[in-house]
Amino acid sequence: MLLDTGIRVGELAQIELTDIVDKHLFIKRAKGGNPIRKFLPSITREAIDQYIQGERKHFAPDSNMHALFVNQQYGRMVTRGFQVVVSKWVKRAGIQKQVTPHKLRHTFATSLYAKNHDILVVQKALGHRSIVHTQIYAHVTDESLEDAMESRTTNAN
Repeated sequence: MLLDTGIRVGELAQIELTDIVDKHLFIKRAKGGNPIRKFLPSITREAIDQYIQGERKHFAPDSNMHALFVNQQYGRMVTRGFQVVVSKWVKRAGIQKQVTPHKLRHTFATSLYAKNHDILVVQKALGHRSIVHTQIYAHVTDESLEDAMESRTTNAN
């Protein structure tokens, strides 16, 4: 969910079951205290449905638990819990790099920019007020610059 939406881990921890409506996730208090609405891709919605029907039922048999993500003690998952889970799954996948929930947010932004090359879309997706904070994702590699220039001159002839 972190990788598919670009939300912050603190935002993930506060999600309630009722915050997911159709194709959207509503975060009541994002950074800066403002509410935001995020689109949930179909693969993410399917994964959430599987989690709710499976693992979540196992960890939250009490229907009074409104948090989307719960821990083994039947409580709400907290930021540190997500950090531990991400670290565990990264190790299981055999990834040697240190991966954190925040790095997943950066990966989301970088891949979104790579797909559409629109920094304003990335800014909106991340919820940045200022484009200055988003511009780090608009770095141009030498190879992509060379490819763009080559295709420009090839198409012009």
